[in-house]
Amino acid sequence: MSVGHNPLAALSYFVIYLLIGVEILTGLALYDQVLHNPVLHQFIGWLPLLIEIPYLRLIHYSLMFVSSHSSSFHVYASILVSLEEESGLLEQYLLGMEFVAAGELRHEIRKIPDARKLRQTPRVCYPAARQRRSVQARYRSLVPVLAH
Repeated sequence: MSVGHNPLAALSYFVIYLLIGVEILTGLALYDQVLHNPVLHQFIGWLPLLIEIPYLRLIHYSLMFVSSHSSSFHVYASILVSLEEESGLLEQYLLGMEFVAAGELRHEIRKIPDARKLRQTPRVCYPAARQRRSVQARYRSLVPVLAH
């Protein structure tokens, strides 16, 4: 199992962060044109000297358009892959729980010395026994790993 991303994904993340930086700079330059703050002008006033304001606005709008559409596509693709592969990766990300294959879980439970005691439930012999048995049956259906 590999940790991290492949080189193409690393390059993609680098480009994304670079574009976010450009969008921040163009946004600050456009905001400086409205605010006329001397501190902000000292920091970002060089950018309108290099690129004219209409082009700054076009760059900023284009990057905003690309980032909003790529993020919506990313959410769509995540949901689609999660539904098609049924691997539970999106659910793990959203719920914070890890899905383990039933065979692996059974193997790990067999290593625990007291695991056999967990399966044995005492029989109840009073009027609420039927209700308790139905609760136990529901619990066992939720946890098929403990019941062979």
